[in-house]
Amino acid sequence: MISRYCLDMQRITRDQLTPVFDRRQPPVARVKPGEVFWVETEDSRGGRTRIPEHTTAAYLLQMRKRGYYGNPVTGPIFVEGAEAGDTLAMRILEQKCDSLAYMGYWPFLFHLEDFFHEPATKLCEIRDGKIVFSADIEIPVRPVIGTIGVAPAMEAIL
Repeated sequence: MISRYCLDMQRITRDQLTPVFDRRQPPVARVKPGEVFWVETEDSRGGRTRIPEHTTAAYLLQMRKRGYYGNPVTGPIFVEGAEAGDTLAMRILEQKCDSLAYMGYWPFLFHLEDFFHEPATKLCEIRDGKIVFSADIEIPVRPVIGTIGVAPAMEAIL
Protein backbone atom coordinates (compact mmCIF):
# COMPACT_ATOMS: atom_id res chain seq x y z
CA MET A 1 0.00 0.00 0.00
CA ILE A 2 1.33 3.44 -0.92
CA SER A 3 0.47 6.18 1.53
CA ARG A 4 -0.55 9.68 0.50
CA TYR A 5 2.76 10.84 2.00
CA CYS A 6 4.66 8.80 -0.61
CA LEU A 7 2.55 10.19 -3.45
CA ASP A 8 3.49 13.75 -2.45
CA MET A 9 7.18 12.93 -2.08
CA GLN A 10 9.63 14.49 -4.52
CA ARG A 11 10.91 11.84 -6.93
CA ILE A 12 14.25 12.29 -8.71
CA THR A 13 14.26 9.96 -11.69
CA ARG A 14 17.09 7.93 -13.16
CA ASP A 15 17.05 9.87 -16.40
CA GLN A 16 19.00 12.52 -14.44
CA LEU A 17 22.32 10.62 -14.44
CA THR A 18 25.81 12.03 -14.32
CA PRO A 19 29.16 10.22 -14.24
CA VAL A 20 30.86 12.89 -12.15
CA PHE A 21 30.69 14.77 -8.85
CA ASP A 22 31.06 18.34 -10.14
CA ARG A 23 30.00 21.51 -8.31
CA ARG A 24 29.63 23.30 -11.65
CA GLN A 25 26.74 21.12 -12.86
CA PRO A 26 23.28 22.59 -12.32
CA PRO A 27 21.19 20.66 -9.80
CA VAL A 28 18.44 18.40 -11.10
CA ALA A 29 16.51 18.84 -7.85
CA ARG A 30 16.50 20.88 -4.65
CA VAL A 31 15.69 19.45 -1.23
CA LYS A 32 15.28 20.99 2.21
CA PRO A 33 17.11 19.74 5.31
CA GLY A 34 15.10 16.86 6.76
CA GLU A 35 13.04 16.39 3.60
CA VAL A 36 12.29 12.80 2.63
CA PHE A 37 12.66 12.22 -1.10
CA TRP A 38 12.86 9.32 -3.52
CA VAL A 39 15.90 8.80 -5.77
CA GLU A 40 15.86 6.35 -8.65
CA THR A 41 19.27 4.96 -9.48
CA GLU A 42 20.69 3.03 -12.39
CA ASP A 43 22.97 0.02 -12.66
CA SER A 44 26.73 0.40 -12.90
CA ARG A 45 26.55 0.61 -16.70
CA GLY A 46 23.96 3.34 -16.70
CA GLY A 47 21.29 1.01 -18.12
CA ARG A 48 23.24 0.39 -21.33
CA THR A 49 22.86 -3.39 -21.20
CA ARG A 50 19.16 -3.94 -20.51
CA ILE A 51 18.28 -5.90 -23.65
CA PRO A 52 19.83 -9.09 -25.07
CA GLU A 53 21.14 -7.28 -28.16
CA HIS A 54 23.27 -5.14 -25.84
CA THR A 55 24.98 -8.09 -24.17
CA THR A 56 26.94 -9.39 -27.14
CA ALA A 57 30.73 -9.18 -27.10
CA ALA A 58 30.64 -6.90 -30.18
CA TYR A 59 28.25 -4.44 -28.51
CA LEU A 60 30.20 -4.44 -25.25
CA LEU A 61 33.50 -3.80 -27.03
CA GLN A 62 31.91 -0.96 -29.02
CA MET A 63 30.38 0.50 -25.85
CA ARG A 64 33.78 0.53 -24.20
CA LYS A 65 35.43 1.99 -27.31
CA ARG A 66 32.93 4.88 -27.39
CA GLY A 67 33.74 5.48 -23.75
CA TYR A 68 31.50 5.27 -20.77
CA TYR A 69 31.90 5.74 -17.06
CA GLY A 70 30.62 3.12 -14.69
CA ASN A 71 28.64 3.77 -11.53
CA PRO A 72 26.67 6.85 -12.59
CA VAL A 73 24.89 8.89 -9.94
CA THR A 74 21.49 10.56 -10.01
CA GLY A 75 21.91 14.27 -9.57
CA PRO A 76 23.31 16.57 -8.54
CA ILE A 77 20.81 17.28 -5.78
CA PHE A 78 21.08 20.66 -4.10
CA VAL A 79 20.54 20.68 -0.33
CA GLU A 80 19.15 24.08 0.63
CA GLY A 81 21.15 25.83 3.33
CA ALA A 82 24.18 23.56 2.98
CA GLU A 83 27.49 25.38 2.70
CA ALA A 84 31.00 24.34 1.78
CA GLY A 85 32.60 22.52 4.70
CA ASP A 86 29.29 21.36 6.20
CA THR A 87 28.81 17.71 7.04
CA LEU A 88 25.75 16.18 5.42
CA ALA A 89 24.09 13.13 6.92
CA MET A 90 21.62 11.01 5.00
CA ARG A 91 19.42 8.20 6.17
CA ILE A 92 18.47 5.56 3.61
CA LEU A 93 14.95 4.53 4.54
CA GLU A 94 14.40 1.88 1.91
CA GLN A 95 16.04 0.23 -1.08
CA LYS A 96 14.18 -1.61 -3.80
CA CYS A 97 15.76 -3.53 -6.63
CA ASP A 98 14.77 -3.38 -10.25
CA SER A 99 13.37 -6.57 -11.81
CA LEU A 100 16.45 -6.98 -14.02
CA ALA A 101 20.06 -7.64 -13.10
CA TYR A 102 23.14 -8.27 -15.15
CA MET A 103 26.34 -10.15 -14.49
CA GLY A 104 29.15 -8.68 -16.52
CA TYR A 105 32.69 -9.74 -17.15
CA TRP A 106 35.65 -7.94 -18.76
CA PRO A 107 38.58 -10.36 -19.33
CA PHE A 108 41.28 -7.73 -18.70
CA LEU A 109 39.68 -6.59 -15.47
CA PHE A 110 40.07 -9.91 -13.67
CA HIS A 111 43.29 -11.01 -15.40
CA LEU A 112 41.78 -14.15 -16.88
CA GLU A 113 42.51 -13.34 -20.51
CA ASP A 114 44.00 -16.82 -21.00
CA PHE A 115 40.57 -18.33 -20.32
CA PHE A 116 38.14 -15.68 -21.59
CA HIS A 117 38.89 -13.69 -24.72
CA GLU A 118 35.77 -11.54 -24.97
CA PRO A 119 33.59 -9.62 -22.54
CA ALA A 120 30.37 -11.31 -21.52
CA THR A 121 27.12 -10.18 -19.95
CA LYS A 122 24.18 -12.25 -18.77
CA LEU A 123 20.80 -10.66 -18.04
CA CYS A 124 18.98 -12.15 -15.06
CA GLU A 125 15.50 -11.65 -13.66
CA ILE A 126 15.11 -10.53 -10.06
CA ARG A 127 12.15 -12.29 -8.51
CA ASP A 128 11.06 -12.83 -4.91
CA GLY A 129 14.26 -11.30 -3.54
CA LYS A 130 16.52 -13.50 -5.66
CA ILE A 131 18.52 -13.16 -8.85
CA VAL A 132 17.43 -16.01 -11.11
CA PHE A 133 20.71 -16.96 -12.77
CA SER A 134 19.42 -20.24 -14.22
CA ALA A 135 16.75 -22.85 -13.53
CA ASP A 136 19.05 -24.34 -10.88
CA ILE A 137 20.76 -21.25 -9.48
CA GLU A 138 19.10 -18.43 -7.54
CA ILE A 139 21.23 -15.90 -5.69
CA PRO A 140 19.80 -13.83 -2.81
CA VAL A 141 19.68 -10.11 -3.60
CA ARG A 142 21.83 -7.94 -1.36
CA PRO A 143 21.16 -4.33 -2.42
CA VAL A 144 23.95 -1.80 -2.01
CA ILE A 145 23.77 1.97 -2.18
CA GLY A 146 26.46 2.15 -4.83
CA THR A 147 27.94 5.61 -5.28
CA ILE A 148 26.87 8.55 -3.15
CA GLY A 149 28.75 11.68 -2.19
CA VAL A 150 29.20 15.43 -2.44
CA ALA A 151 30.97 17.46 -5.09
CA PRO A 152 34.45 18.67 -4.14
CA ALA A 153 35.23 22.37 -3.98
CA MET A 154 37.82 22.16 -6.73
CA GLU A 155 38.08 19.69 -9.60
CA ALA A 156 35.46 17.12 -10.53
CA ILE A 157 35.80 13.48 -9.51
CA LEU A 158 34.98 10.78 -12.08
